[in-house]
Amino acid sequence: MRSAAKYRAMPNDAHMLARTNCRQGKWPQLDASLYKWYLAIYSLGHRRIPITTAVLQKAACMIAGRLSITGFTASHGYIRGFSKR
Repeated sequence: MRSAAKYRAMPNDAHMLARTNCRQGKWPQLDASLYKWYLAIYSLGHRRIPITTAVLQKAACMIAGRLSITGFTASHGYIRGFSKR
């Protein structure tokens, strides 16, 4: 907590490893829909339904199909980036 001001004062330079903001995803509509899906599943109770990366990948592929997004593969990198965003 003592160094929080130092991290907030860092510039948002894309070439730095430490950034104070995240980039937007390549498919913002997919990210929004997947987040809504995540919130709906989480509201059912995360103890009853574990939300793993494999489940997120299947849901992302399903939602991408509904949104007619071509050339999308729900890779581990995409899920990791989605989780960060």
